[in-house]
Amino acid sequence: MHLRQQIITFCLIISVSWADSIHTFYRNRYPPSSEEDYYYNEDYHETIPKQDTAAFVPNPPSSDDAEGRLAREAGMCSNVNEIHRSIKALDCSKPVLKTVKLRPPAPNFAIVPSVAQVKRCAGHCNHPRSCLPSKTSTIRIPVYKFDKSNVTNKQTCVEYELLQHEECRCKCAVESHHCSKHQTYDANNCACSCKVQEEKHKCLEMQFSNMEPLRYWDDLTCECKCIPKSCGRLRVWVPSMCRCMQIPTGEEDENALF
Repeated sequence: MHLRQQIITFCLIISVSWADSIHTFYRNRYPPSSEEDYYYNEDYHETIPKQDTAAFVPNPPSSDDAEGRLAREAGMCSNVNEIHRSIKALDCSKPVLKTVKLRPPAPNFAIVPSVAQVKRCAGHCNHPRSCLPSKTSTIRIPVYKFDKSNVTNKQTCVEYELLQHEECRCKCAVESHHCSKHQTYDANNCACSCKVQEEKHKCLEMQFSNMEPLRYWDDLTCECKCIPKSCGRLRVWVPSMCRCMQIPTGEEDENALF
């Protein structure tokens, strides 16, 4: 009788453990999505659990799940709102003091002090825009210049010019005037893109031949270019043909370069 009770108890423990494992699996695999369980943070554009002790966060895609998965990690997002508030507090409109390195006028010179503090733009902006200066000024600070090649090591007091940011705003680091004649400006992504997108796709399709990269697409010139190779003795690289050709030696050779 005693043995029978032990067997029954053991089976109950196994059953409860198995049920709990199944519950945990489905809870992690299919997280609750009702409004009671989650709230929406408009600034962060992510759904975040009310409980700080556990949050659903995306994991990198694995070999068995190309689209990634959601995993429960205890405390991972407990201070995400506090971090986000501190980032938003970095107002872009006001420059802040930054320490910058003073570059010597030549390799044989040294500047003392070697650093200085100036106002620079360093606030937060939404991607793809950056916090950049809209108004600048030039300031001059006194420094000592040393000639390291001079045995007397005589110091000279000089003025060092530095660019200072006076006003800042969120804008694109790449603007329309940065684009070449072969490119168009994409204001939404703050980027220049090639006009001939069809040629770019063709270039990328024929990028590999015999499992070796032969061509690449140059986004600056919007051209499909060959990757130069070392041709060896009596051979020269011909970019237009994307191959090495033999240098003519006077003898008839069908592979000779004419």
